[in-house]
Formats: sequence, C-alpha cells, structure tokens
Amino acid sequence: VSNIDNKAAFLQEDSACLKDILLAAIKSVQREVLYRNISVITDVHAVRHDLVFCDADKMVQMLSRILDNATKYNETNGTITVYISEEAITSERSRYLFTIEDTGIGMSAEQLAVATDLFSRSNNTTQSGVFGTGVGLTIAKSIVDMMQGQFEIDSVLREGTTVTISLNMAIQDVDYPTVDRTELGDRVLVVTDNFHLYDTITSAFDLLNIESVLTGSVDSAVLMLKQLHRRGKVCKHCFIDSSCIEHWDALSSELHHGVVIPIVPYYASCEGVSIAQPVFIRDIYSYLAGDIVPVEASNPKCRILVVEDNEINQELMQEILQERGAEVVIADNGEVAVNIMKSEEGQTLNLILMDLQMPVMNGFDATRAIRELGLAVPIIAVSANSFTEDRDKAYAAGMSDFIPKPFDMSRLNEILQSIANRASE
Repeated sequence: VSNIDNKAAFLQEDSACLKDILLAAIKSVQREVLYRNISVITDVHAVRHDLVFCDADKMVQMLSRILDNATKYNETNGTITVYISEEAITSERSRYLFTIEDTGIGMSAEQLAVATDLFSRSNNTTQSGVFGTGVGLTIAKSIVDMMQGQFEIDSVLREGTTVTISLNMAIQDVDYPTVDRTELGDRVLVVTDNFHLYDTITSAFDLLNIESVLTGSVDSAVLMLKQLHRRGKVCKHCFIDSSCIEHWDALSSELHHGVVIPIVPYYASCEGVSIAQPVFIRDIYSYLAGDIVPVEASNPKCRILVVEDNEINQELMQEILQERGAEVVIADNGEVAVNIMKSEEGQTLNLILMDLQMPVMNGFDATRAIRELGLAVPIIAVSANSFTEDRDKAYAAGMSDFIPKPFDMSRLNEILQSIANRASE
C-alpha cells in the first residue's frame, strides 16, 4: 500500500485507452500465466466507449494487483476471465464494471467475512506451496476508493474468487473510424471456439446491420462458405482465431476475393494484417477502415541479444523475434550478456533486450558494465514492472528504452524496423 501512498495521494486523469490499460495489466502476470498454463480470457463486447478519461497508471496498478492475486492463488491449467461492461450515465459519462473471475483456491465463508478488511486467503496452499495473504487486493481496493468507485469480492472455497469493481468515468468524444457499409458484403464469418471473442465481433457488425456467422473449425467454415455462395450471399471477411488457423488456405480460396483476418494473442502477430486480443469493437472498425498497419518481417541482418533467465520467456521471445526475421542470441543472465558483448560476437549485435531481475547479475548492473565497455548498442529494458521509478532506474543505468513484458507489440515492431533500417544502411 505504501508504494501507492508514496507516489501521490491524488489522481492524474488524462485521455486513456481501455485496451492499453487491460493489456498492460495482463502483461504484468504473463510470465506466471505462461509457466503454469493459466488461460486469460477477456470479454469486452459490452464496451461502446473504450476511450475515456482516467488515471491510466493507477488503473493498470489496480488491475495488475487483482490479476496477480488471481494468478498466484489459481490452479495450474486454471482460468482467469476478465469482463468489462459499460452502462451510460449521461452523454458524457459511463459506469464501467470490471469483473475478474478465477478458478483458484477461493475462500471459506469465514475468510470471506473478513476479506473487506484483511483480504485474507485460504490457509490451503497452491501446488507451488505458497501461502496466500491477498495483500494485492488491499492495494487494489485502496486505488478503487481513491477513484470513488465500488469494490466487491465474492469467493467459494476450492472454486475460485470473483472481484467486481464499478467506476464512473468520463468518455472521450471520439467516434469509431468511418466504414463503407457497401463494401462489407452480406455476411461475416467468425472461426473460433471463443464465445467471448465472437460476442465482440458480433457487437461491432450489429452496429452496421451485418450478420455474423459463427463456426468452430476451418473445415466447417469452408462448408458454410460454399452454402452461402450457392445461395448468392457474399462473404468478404472471415475473422479466424489463431487457435483455428491451420489449413486456412482452403478458407481463403472459398472467400472469392475476400480476406482472412487472424485474431492473435496479444504477445504475438503474423505477417500482414492481424488483430491482437483483447479485441474491442474499435479494433474491428479500425480494421474495416484500413487503419491497421500490416506487419512486415524485419531485415534478417538485425541480430538481437535476449538476456532472460526464464526458459519459457526465452522461447517465447525467440519465436516472436524470429517471426520478424531477426537472428536471436540468448543469454541466461547479465554476466553472460556482458561476456558476449566483450567477444567478437558482441560486435555483430544490433540490439539487446534486457530483463531487469535475474540471478548472478541483474539487468541494471549488466547495462552499466556494457556501457563501461564503450558500446553504444541500444539496450531495451523488458520488464513486467511498469512503475515510473523502474523506468527511471533503467534509464539511469544506461538503457535506451523500456518495453512492458512480455512485449508491447506495436512498440517492438517500431524498434525492430528502426534497427533493421540502420543495419541495411
């Protein structure tokens, strides 16, 4: 709680994007989520105004604390579901309801009775053997109180916990991008087994009076397209969840000059146009209006040193970077990274992605050591910690930039393209 109190006792409201806020909060727990195979599901189909005025930093802190709690006391292979809905209050303000459900260890009725004061967790342990105290919920509630919102918690032992937050926020007077309705065809096909994702896409096209058709596999989608074609119906757009993306060539051929749009996890992308989850209605309109910039592979001459001690994160980062044409070198800690930079191989590296907290030598000390070698290679801090003091400390150590962990994909693409351009000069 002191970390919040020390920062400021007041809110700094400014224009903000709910997608950016939600992404930053999810990224803060992604390492643990990936390690324990916990599914994070989002449902934002009931949000009409995703651009608001609020203190974005405190919103991220609040949601990050709740998600951290939901992750820490969840089961391996468990689920966390984040719902955001909106109810209009006036033409300028809306009430937003944030609901975070987990399938974790939960609390007994006795523990729940005192949760509003102590947010105590069950004396049971998770499989990792960690005893729960729920301190993160106390911090989250203090932020909600600061925002004059409402905070509720419900829990059932061995079934999970639900945290509900209600906040009134001013909405930005920004319309969705303009879309030419005549170019959209008669139907939109959605290939996914994620009903939350389907609801969002349906909500977007309902506003355009276009029917959305759901199917759970590429094979059934192909059959459905053939049926639509025989009936003289035109389908120009097919949104496909990345989990169903195999054999999509057959799907493309049946669209008859239509396009397939992949919906990818937030930490990934694919060549061409795609939409990253969580998907808001504005994302669909931005795609239809042509506002989403296609992803292109980076120049293969871009060689990147990834300094990361977690093997899962190493594999994830390597896959993402290689998809963009980069060559990747892995260092398990800061000391290994410094030794690489001292070698001839270090002279061939165009970029360093540096984790901050590692055994043997952390990212701050490693960066100082590399700068002492007289090397000006860009060093980007990659961290789940997004507090201002962490950024300041990274810059003071000699780092060039800061990316929330695992990746802010749009910012990563900008950096890789910039490095690739310099490498090709």
